[in-house]
Amino acid sequence: MKKYINFKSLSSFALTLLQLETAVGGTKVNGTTVQFTSTKGVVESCVALNKFPLGVYSDKDQASENTLCSIDFYNNSVALCPKTWSTSAGTIVNDNSSSGKLSVESEKVACAKSSPLKSIAKFKQTMNQVDTSGTNSMSPILYYHFSRILNATVDVPVAVFRTMDKNEHYQRVTSKAKPSASAKMNFAAWAHMRNAELNPAGYKAASTLFDSSLSQIYGTLFKDKGERYGSEIIGTRARGWGKGQNYDFQNTPGFLALRSKKEMPLAIDDGIDQAFVDPAMKKAFAGHRPSKIQMTLWMKELSEIVILDYIFNQQDRVGNIDYSWHWVFIDKDGNVKTKKADSEVGLLSKETIRIPEELRAFQPSLVQKSSIGDNDAGALRIYANYTKITQMLEGIRHLHPDTYRRLFRLALDLENKRENYQNLEKNFDLDSSTMELIVQNTKAAATILLKSCESKALEFDIVDLKTAAKQEFSNTTLDCRNP
Repeated sequence: MKKYINFKSLSSFALTLLQLETAVGGTKVNGTTVQFTSTKGVVESCVALNKFPLGVYSDKDQASENTLCSIDFYNNSVALCPKTWSTSAGTIVNDNSSSGKLSVESEKVACAKSSPLKSIAKFKQTMNQVDTSGTNSMSPILYYHFSRILNATVDVPVAVFRTMDKNEHYQRVTSKAKPSASAKMNFAAWAHMRNAELNPAGYKAASTLFDSSLSQIYGTLFKDKGERYGSEIIGTRARGWGKGQNYDFQNTPGFLALRSKKEMPLAIDDGIDQAFVDPAMKKAFAGHRPSKIQMTLWMKELSEIVILDYIFNQQDRVGNIDYSWHWVFIDKDGNVKTKKADSEVGLLSKETIRIPEELRAFQPSLVQKSSIGDNDAGALRIYANYTKITQMLEGIRHLHPDTYRRLFRLALDLENKRENYQNLEKNFDLDSSTMELIVQNTKAAATILLKSCESKALEFDIVDLKTAAKQEFSNTTLDCRNP
């Protein structure tokens, strides 16, 4: 058996790597599994779920899965802290290896205030009580895999399935979670976690939080990254939560360019011109027009986000898109290269980011590359699908041809219950309602774009970042029904 996991340090607890089925909430997930044993003798599992045949997975994806499933909660190199900010509850997994303290010592001190420890992952559970925000632990895992099916440019973090001894989690995390009462949803979520872990049998939604033995909680383990976008991508949010802010989301330069009836690259200028009619949006850019490279990148990323959110009934995207800065340049051999910029400054301060000395001769462009790491309010019927409600897909007039092809193939596969459908049904712990939701939404998304294609309203003229860097725009002709 191939043992590819690189463990920095191993505890004395049992640990195995194998292919197995893991009982979860009365159903099953399947994949490559690493097992750990808690101090109380409960065998926990980390599962990298089986991959989709249509998916494009990188070596980096595999390495990230391995890293996540190498995290031993009972090794002193790891400290666990409750997430007591924002709206949802969760566990911040920190690197404790250089602190010089035992995990229990760091958790007493570092978790009581802003942690000096570096976060290496988040561990989140399903929580959908009436006074909490919507959180579905399987949703980030689905986003990870479906983004690879689309071969998406937008960064979506690798996510794996993880269980943990409920008593250990209560003792080390939940019992120490003391959010401010003013953070009402976070406060409520931890109260529900506390009551559930103390009395699993009395928790009405037990199957969404505990395994069938009620001895473990389960959820998703992932590492997101980036800084939160402002108005330039998420919109002004002037019309308030719900439908309003989702309409505002569509009045940003990138989104308005997606809706422009002009051909690329004229659609880019059209999108900027329309957006800058709003003084608040123009102010967000300090009057500086984003570059064609930046706009092309945003258009591709936004189209991918909208498709994924439509499929998964996402109700909480606006405000949950991040970015990181990257240099884009053409090297001496004519090859387009990218290099991550070592900075976390915001859009209006980007002039303070200095070009690395080794890149100066290439006159690189600085762009924001988007990522969506907060994907847990999706993949349930109870969530409001604002992408569908506000008809985001219907307005799209530009798309990358490969995005259309992959969505079309996925829709046919799911509708006809072929190999990708079978992988989803067998391995992803989804009930029949959620399976039906994903199949229906994928088909509906493909149908909307098919109609736009057949009516000649949709152009396949969005190019990838490297092509945009060379200013080589082109329009691909596709057979709408046989792309």
